Amino acid sequence: MMQPLVDWTLAGTSRSGGAPPECHEADALVSPLKAGKEELSTPKEALLRGAADAIFQQAGYLPTTKISVIEPAPEETKPYCPHSLTGMLVTALQDAEKGPLPRFLEELAAQGLLIPPGFLPALLQLKAKEFGHILPQVIGERGRWLSQWVPDSEWLRSRSLSTEQFSESEAKEIWEEGTTQERIDVLKTVRRHQPALAIDWLAADLNKEKAEDRVKLLEALEINLSLDDETFLQDQVTDRSKFVKEKAVDLLAAIPGSEFATLIQERAKKLLQTTGKKGGLLQFECVPTQVMAKDWQIAGFMDLRRRGFSQKEVKVIQFLRYVPLTFWEEHLGADPQTITESAALLKEHHHPLLLGWLNAASVLPRTREEEPWHPALLSLSYKILKPTQQLPEALALLASKLTTAELSQAAELAIDAPQKFLPQLNYLLDSLTCDFPASYLKALKLLLDEFLKSNHPYEVEEILKKVIANCSSLTKECLPLILSWELQVKKKNNWYGRRIEEVLGNLQDKVRLQQRFYEELKKATK
Repeated sequence: MMQPLVDWTLAGTSRSGGAPPECHEADALVSPLKAGKEELSTPKEALLRGAADAIFQQAGYLPTTKISVIEPAPEETKPYCPHSLTGMLVTALQDAEKGPLPRFLEELAAQGLLIPPGFLPALLQLKAKEFGHILPQVIGERGRWLSQWVPDSEWLRSRSLSTEQFSESEAKEIWEEGTTQERIDVLKTVRRHQPALAIDWLAADLNKEKAEDRVKLLEALEINLSLDDETFLQDQVTDRSKFVKEKAVDLLAAIPGSEFATLIQERAKKLLQTTGKKGGLLQFECVPTQVMAKDWQIAGFMDLRRRGFSQKEVKVIQFLRYVPLTFWEEHLGADPQTITESAALLKEHHHPLLLGWLNAASVLPRTREEEPWHPALLSLSYKILKPTQQLPEALALLASKLTTAELSQAAELAIDAPQKFLPQLNYLLDSLTCDFPASYLKALKLLLDEFLKSNHPYEVEEILKKVIANCSSLTKECLPLILSWELQVKKKNNWYGRRIEEVLGNLQDKVRLQQRFYEELKKATK
């Protein structure tokens, strides 16, 4: 407000000439002085006006009214974690995304404990992708209250239905007013309790969503998928997004008895036909022309091109994507191991058969009946696929559906395969982002033993670093393995051995940190 007066004064009172400029109401305080007997010089008037402005700034404001008071955070309903754990939480926060912090938070949530308020500013900066499943459970009421001033933090205040009692009115409110992730979560809950209601909601609102959100919402229909969903899914096959079309067709193929599944399986019977048995294995022929019918674009198939395959083989790969794996057991009258071993003996088309089966395993909802197929497909993959490109692709397709035991077996198969080294193992390690059980470490130990005996130093370091990056659930069973690796590395006694030893030391520190955390948590919750 007094800037004109400042500019006038800095220019010099003699040069500026005339009276100082009037700025605001405070100038009126100087007027009675000018009317007095004593003449008021220009510099003195400028100083007085500056003083009047200073008084105005300190005492010239009226109190602001009608201020909206910020509501304080609600009272916490859960206790904070014990003070003895805070030091380890500080250490874990230093490498939040790649260290043991996710597992620490999961353990606290399981015990019904909250993170102390002092940690909230750092925790609220974490990403939803890595911590969205657990952070809202440990920040408490104060954390949710504080998150309203953190950009892009709606996921921290997400609402969810009670797992104990389903409320349709509460679910409807979240569906109409919630964030995208909240709506996806509530739709999955509704599918568990009232599958038809979820279809009604989607029928009314799905076209209003973005394509990527439409795909995610359709994924919720994998829960309690049945023939009642067929009509709705048939309408989605004409969606403007090819990804939505593909998801709708995947779901139609997974519905036993649906028109689409029946059509596909009738054609599948003609694709593979048995001609006899020899040495306990099947003899069958693959006839790709049986899937070349003109109506397959109408049926929902997408155009697909793959380098290294003929057009017929490409169509076989795509066709098999929609055939449940268990269908082949009934059709061919054999178990998965026999079917895959027999396919390996085919003179042609065994590659597209395998990739088609792998696609089916990756896109169709997993069932208990199809579990024997996974080790059989892994074994076939290591037998017939090239390790440089095709094998990593196959493992990437299958890894998301593998159980811990199957991942362990995959690592052991990699050791037995002619090509024992990277890149295929990296796909298996990449699939383990939150858990790293002892059964997998056992297989990994065998693999690392092979590496340590060989002349592949960079591959060893690569795998060890990946173990550290992916390992948020290390256990005390890891320590003997790490120590045995260290002993082997020390025997090399060279610059590379010292480098690997440093990586192993980092891994060892993480294991010990987790051990201490679990011990202190156990003491505190007795």
